[in-house]
Amino acid sequence: MIDFKDKIAEETSKVLELTKEELKEYIEIPKDTKMGDYALPCFKLAKEMKKSPVIIANEIKEKIENELKYPGTIKVTVIRETRAQEEAK
Repeated sequence: MIDFKDKIAEETSKVLELTKEELKEYIEIPKDTKMGDYALPCFKLAKEMKKSPVIIANEIKEKIENELKYPGTIKVTVIRETRAQEEAK
């Protein structure tokens, strides 16, 4: 069986300056399934990367959509930090 969290971390590490192991610690399964199957809360990365969470999320989205190739469909959605924080409550 595929470990999707591991695969997401592996592929995302190709577009970020973080290791797969570091990213696996950040990846979560949202409580609300409307938020997707997996989430990478960028506000947790903001301090480490010294960038706005929105900028980080958009950079990841653009790089994944442009660089990674998969059979099937991958949907990358950027949710503004404030909405993500409200959803986390």
